[in-house]
Amino acid sequence: MIYTIIQGHTKFCDIIIDKYKNIDNIIWSTDTTAPSEDLDKIRKSNIKLITSSPVASGPGNINLQVVSTMAGINHASYLGATHCIKIRSDMLLSDLSKFINYMTFDDRIHHLAYVDHNAESLSLPNERYSIDNWITNYNIPIKNISNYNYTLDFMNYGPIDEMINFWNYPAENDRLPVPAEHKFMYRYLQLKNHEIDMSFENLSKIFGFFLTKLRKSNIQLHTLKWEYDYSTLGTKENKSVGAFLG
Repeated sequence: MIYTIIQGHTKFCDIIIDKYKNIDNIIWSTDTTAPSEDLDKIRKSNIKLITSSPVASGPGNINLQVVSTMAGINHASYLGATHCIKIRSDMLLSDLSKFINYMTFDDRIHHLAYVDHNAESLSLPNERYSIDNWITNYNIPIKNISNYNYTLDFMNYGPIDEMINFWNYPAENDRLPVPAEHKFMYRYLQLKNHEIDMSFENLSKIFGFFLTKLRKSNIQLHTLKWEYDYSTLGTKENKSVGAFLG
């Protein structure tokens, strides 16, 4: 049984409730400070609502993301889910049912894409400096940082136990602005006793990626905040810097 977990704020609840109104096994996980009128709308819909007490946000809101994601995954597990899809609440699949039917649900976690920065994408020197300090300060044995590449984690899916392993990250107090994607990946590889190698060659042996499948199946992944389609990443329609593999 596959559950979909919508994680995060409720700003776009009207759009999402309407889009997914005829689909079963959906959980919305947010915090108790969300507007009461939004929470009431979700409760009255086909979507199950889970709320968590607010926590210190942490750098890049990492703690908020982890708490709400884990609350949703744990509830899906309680309800008997074998696999779950985690998607941010400011994103919308054009056809969730088609996505579930078309994608491969096996024993791996599947991420949207691997971001392969090209030589022109050195636009975040402070972030790179922070990553370097993070590796040095914590003596992190990363074999291949691979030009600071990373996987996109705002949507992923996989077996319920592996999703718990990936998302059950301890509360973060370090103010060093290292992207959460690096922290989640490092911890997961360490937990599973994999080589700490961030290259696409290595990560593609461990994870699946579904960007290409989105395109082939003509499923759009809309970001409601920025109003574009993530399935166009790396194409002429999308001006993002870097290649997107998967």
